[in-house]
Amino acid sequence: MPSFPALLLNAIGLAILFVAGWWGFGNYRVDTRGLRATGTVVEFVPYMTDSDQREHYIPKFRFVTATGQTVEFLYHQMLPDSLAAGDTVSLSYDPSNPEGPWITGSPMLLYFGPIFVGAFGLLLLGAAALTNVMPRGAPRERLDPRASFEQRAAELRRRAGKP
Repeated sequence: MPSFPALLLNAIGLAILFVAGWWGFGNYRVDTRGLRATGTVVEFVPYMTDSDQREHYIPKFRFVTATGQTVEFLYHQMLPDSLAAGDTVSLSYDPSNPEGPWITGSPMLLYFGPIFVGAFGLLLLGAAALTNVMPRGAPRERLDPRASFEQRAAELRRRAGKP
């Protein structure tokens, strides 16, 4: 019977793998089914994060959809630091929601997050497997609680192999 920590690690690892798969499949669908466009970095907008209360700059992109609609959006996801105003990137967008495109110029931009999260889930499953396989050792014999102190001490010395 698996131990409670092993069952807990299995449950958490499987849940994380499910989330990573769902995330990766969603990115794959956007990458393969979305319409393509070329976006241009218009400017970098100051953005205050809640976690460190520092001002960061995130790129504002502009692109034109297949129907001729011009869309501008801020992209909060991981991007290369080498971007500058005027640079172009490859985009994939859902025609029913062009305000939420994905930058698809590099597979790393789409799949790094799901792969990283999935690897963490696999690490937890591996830890659960090791927890199940590792020997727990033979159960120890308990000392007789009715024995005197000298009898217990003698029994412990005997178990330790001391005279």
